[in-house]
Amino acid sequence: MDTVRIQLLFDVEVEIHGQKMTYKDAFYLTQEQYAALTPAALQAMKDERVARWINAIENPPQQSEEQIQAEIDDNQKQIEQLSNPDYVQSQIDILRSRVTRSQIGLSGRRSVK
Repeated sequence: MDTVRIQLLFDVEVEIHGQKMTYKDAFYLTQEQYAALTPAALQAMKDERVARWINAIENPPQQSEEQIQAEIDDNQKQIEQLSNPDYVQSQIDILRSRVTRSQIGLSGRRSVK
């Protein structure tokens, strides 16, 4: 059975580190939840979401030295691979084979564009 939900969209403009930003979100409530919701409760729900968003921006997760080094190593590996013409050609060939397979219709014939 389908449940009818009411969508309450909201946005709040805040200033974080001197920069204005807009937080946009929505609540999806059943008719019963919506009917029981007071304006104060709705405001509290909005405030909680905005506060969590601001906290995530002001206190981003910190990477360890090991995580940073692993990311640097991975980036260096990618740079080395992309500097190798044979590797680049192999990736192009893989992509071309995927495109070719996706163009094959139910009849097994290749579509022509």
